[in-house]
Amino acid sequence: MLFKVMSSIYTKKWSDQFVPGQLQEVMQQWASGLAGLNPDQIQHAIDQCRITLDWPPSIAQFRIFAQSGVNPGQAYKEFHTQKSGDRNPELARQSISKIKNILYKS
Repeated sequence: MLFKVMSSIYTKKWSDQFVPGQLQEVMQQWASGLAGLNPDQIQHAIDQCRITLDWPPSIAQFRIFAQSGVNPGQAYKEFHTQKSGDRNPELARQSISKIKNILYKS
């Protein structure tokens, strides 16, 4: 069911990432990677992907959304939504620090 939902969100971006004939293996990897998550966590991750990610997530990114409700892309977007001439190096350092904290807590 997850693959159907992700396909509807990301269309070809989702399906084009899989090697023909290996979809079953990929689905098994996702099932293994998401083991232990409850339906509410999975729905939360789907919702976060839908509203924040332009490209499909990795299993690890999806799991971060599911478990913590933290948006790993938000720190990146905080910096890149500024106009290039207005970018603040301190904000860049803070954003990188936030990204590292999110990734290493998981």
